[in-house]
Amino acid sequence: MTLTKQEIREKLNKKYNPELWRELFSEIFPNKEFFSSALNKTLNETESKIAKSIKQIGQIDLSDNRKLALFEVELKSNKDVNRNRVELRNLISKSLL
Repeated sequence: MTLTKQEIREKLNKKYNPELWRELFSEIFPNKEFFSSALNKTLNETESKIAKSIKQIGQIDLSDNRKLALFEVELKSNKDVNRNRVELRNLISKSLL
């Protein structure tokens, strides 16, 4: 089944649900792998001011032989994705090194 732009948009606009995202990734990316157990990152003091937890839940093999890591990040209640994009990007990029 091929999703339309509208169907993708509707799924992305719903409240976060891990199973919905797994379904979406499965429909869009044929070469995906979801780990049977998430890889939990140990947070240092600075990171724990931003996030409650960071887990790598899988990866996607792209057609150019690169991999796209799939993370699930639970933010602290005082953090907002829209206002803290750079901080969150930096937090995840450290997990990739």
